[in-house]
Amino acid sequence: MRRSLFIACCNNALESETGRAEVQLQEQRGVPLGFRSQQTCCGQMHTGFGWEVLAQIEHYVYLYQNAELVLIPSSSYVKMIRDQYSILIEVF
Repeated sequence: MRRSLFIACCNNALESETGRAEVQLQEQRGVPLGFRSQQTCCGQMHTGFGWEVLAQIEHYVYLYQNAELVLIPSSSYVKMIRDQYSILIEVF
């Protein structure tokens, strides 16, 4: 399985140990985990800025389109990607 880790910008800025802890946990379980170095913000902080959020959504979808599983250690970002992307695409 191709698993990839997505570290949200707020996790990276405010709680940078989260990503390292997730990698360590998955390694202890013997789970191979990739990291996409081109990852950027998922767009949650830009939801009111129309075209800017669409660019973030497009980049995220392109970057993770071949991942079978994306690990995101932040429930608000999971909700953004899972529930809000389709709504934002329709609105903007």
